[in-house]
Parts: sequence; C-alpha cells; structure tokens
Amino acid sequence: MSKPWLEHYPPGIPHTIAPSPFASLAEFFDDACVDGAALPAYTNFGVTMSYAQLHQRAQAFANYLRNDAGLQTGDRAALMMPNLLQYPVALFGVLLAGMTVVNTNPLYTAPELRYQLSDSGAKAIVAVENYASVLVEIRDQLPLKAIVLTGIGDLLGLVKGLAINVAVKYIKKQVSSYDLPDAVSFKQALAMGTAKAFKRVALASDDLAFLQYTGGTTGVAKGAMLSHGNILANVEQSAQWLMQTGRAGKSLGMRCETVITALPLYHIFSLTAKMITEDGWLRTGDIARMDERGYFYLVDRLKDIVVVSGFNVYPTEVEQVLNNHPQVLECGVIGVPDERSGEAVMAVVVRNDQGLHEDALNQDSLNQALLNQDALRSWARESLTAYKIPKHIEFSDELPKSNVGKILRRELVARYNPNAE
Repeated sequence: MSKPWLEHYPPGIPHTIAPSPFASLAEFFDDACVDGAALPAYTNFGVTMSYAQLHQRAQAFANYLRNDAGLQTGDRAALMMPNLLQYPVALFGVLLAGMTVVNTNPLYTAPELRYQLSDSGAKAIVAVENYASVLVEIRDQLPLKAIVLTGIGDLLGLVKGLAINVAVKYIKKQVSSYDLPDAVSFKQALAMGTAKAFKRVALASDDLAFLQYTGGTTGVAKGAMLSHGNILANVEQSAQWLMQTGRAGKSLGMRCETVITALPLYHIFSLTAKMITEDGWLRTGDIARMDERGYFYLVDRLKDIVVVSGFNVYPTEVEQVLNNHPQVLECGVIGVPDERSGEAVMAVVVRNDQGLHEDALNQDSLNQALLNQDALRSWARESLTAYKIPKHIEFSDELPKSNVGKILRRELVARYNPNAE
C-alpha cells in the first residue's frame, strides 16, 4: 500500500517509532515529575500546581485507594469531573495504584451513569459534588467500594477555594442536596493517603490503563481498552514532532510549552486493538476517502448509508445541502423502507423560523412563510441528483442528541423505521 502522506512529513520526523523506554505510564509519570519537579504542571482558576505537588498528591491518592478504600491492582475507578486540578491528581493516582481509569461524563443522567459504571465494573468513583445527586439515584444498584466527592475549589487554596465552593453551592445553587453517608471528601482522601509511605506497584506495558467509553452516537457506548503501552506509544509519537521544534524534554513531556486544554479531559479519542485488521487497517465503521496528497476525509458512517435502488446515499451529504437552506436550523437524514427502491431517503428537519412569527400579520401569512416540503425538495434538487433527494420530509421541534450535542440518527431510525435491524 502506498503511503503518500509520508512525503509531507517535515525533515527529521521518522516514519515509525521505537518502543517506549518506559514500562508503564506510572513509570513515565514518576520520571517526568522528578525531572521537572519545580515546573508548573497545571493551572486552573489562576492557581498553579507544580509537578512536585502533582506527584505528591497523586501518590497520596494512590495510597488512599489501596490502603484505605481497599482496592486492588486491576480494579476500575471512575472519574466524573470537569477540568479541575483534582482531575490529574485522581487520574495519575489511579494509575500509580495499578488500577484502570474509567473517564465518565459529568453530564450523564442516572441511567447513563449506571450503565457505564456497571459495564466497566467500577469499584470506585471520584465525582464533583455538583453531580452527586445523580449518583444518589443509583447508589444502591452499584457495588462501589469507595465514593470520593470534591468541590470545585478544593485544590485552589484556603481563601479562593472556600470562596468558590461557597459561591457554587449557596449563591449559584449549582449543588443539589444529596445523601451519600459512605462518601469521603477529596481532601480527606489525600490526608488519609499522606499518612503512609507510597509503595510502587509493578506494572507492564500490556496492563490496562483506561476503559475509554465512546460517545454512543450510533449505539450503546462501548469501553475501548487502552493499555499503558498504547498511551506510551502515543506519547512517543507526539514527542517526535515536538522534538523537531526543541520543545520536548527529557521525559518526552513539554518543558517550555503551555497547552490550553479547551476540550474536557475526560473526553479523548480512543482506539482498540480489536479494530485492527490483519493487513493493518483500523476498522472504525467510517466511510472515508484519501486524496493524492495522503489526506483522509471522513464521508459518513457505514451503518448509516441509505441504499436507493442500488445507489449509495450518504446522509451527511444530504444533511449538508439541507442545512444550507436559510430556513433550516438542523436536520437528520435516515433511510426508511420503500416498496419500489428498497430504501428511500427521509429527512427530519427543524425549521429556523426566527422572526417569522413577529413579521406575520396572521396565521395564513405565517403558514405561507414557513418552509414546506416542496420548497425544501426544490432547494435540494439544485445540488443533489434525483435519488438523493428526500422522498419523505418530516418537520420536528427538535432532534434527539447525545450529551455532547451529536444528532442521534439511530433514535430517528427507531422512531420512523422501528423494524430496522
């Protein structure tokens, strides 16, 4: 197979990488923290935590998990927090304890949270107290051995931390009442863990580091199994690019760079070895194309393709055309059964009728101004061939979406084509 993208690598970037010199992420983390002890590791709400502080707190949290919570090597611990200083402390603490991190969306509903904690087999959870009330709903249905709750300001210092916690809880009222008598605070966990000397846990590169769950856009969320070796390889890949600009330090970390982390830390792209084919391709379920320069373009999802009289219709292409209409706010396109063509294209559309209600003199004029099926098909006909034009158009007030805002076509299929497999 030709690899034209390699021609565009800058000079000095290798085409392959050597195995990481570290046996585990815990070993890599220890080395980085010792190497850059005095350097800033994370800054949040104007408070900076050094690598030395991060190291000490992560070791204390690892101690708590193993000695006080009674967890063992290989146990799964869920982290349910937004971007806070507590997050890296807990994450590296879990890894140092020889356990597996299960990143959990703090916006999950009780059923979503119950599914992920049950599916992953989580024995512990670290959650920001803003969402503790959700955990209360399912506590009795889960075999959790440890519940650790934290306030937004817990690692921001006495004055700022207290002020933020009080504002969040009592002024903004963002913390609902909850009753979790077996929970301990994050500060308590760190204090308990500091009482004993840290003992390293033997880990290997093929040990499981993360169960990283997918967004559940096309089905039930699945936990991708990421080993210590998987993540270390990714670190090595990144380091090769950083070193070309002199930005990678001894431990392959960034010594002189400040990285703004806008994405939530719990949400990362994840891969699994089970999706690799024998000839080295990654089976993602996506339809893609590659241009002559080696750039890849994701066209659509394989399971979402609509087959009309033997012709493939990519829903994303149709959605893009419809969404360009000034009176379309958003839409979702699916396939529904058709006696003549096997399948037909169906569009579920949310109108963008902002301002029409104010401008219309009466109901009749409003109805004339509103986007209708014929007008939308005429619009689509200017850009799409005949078999791609939606045969069925339904107008809806809203579309089903995931907790990260993605339109859930599978729920549209369940609604309008309930007999689909």
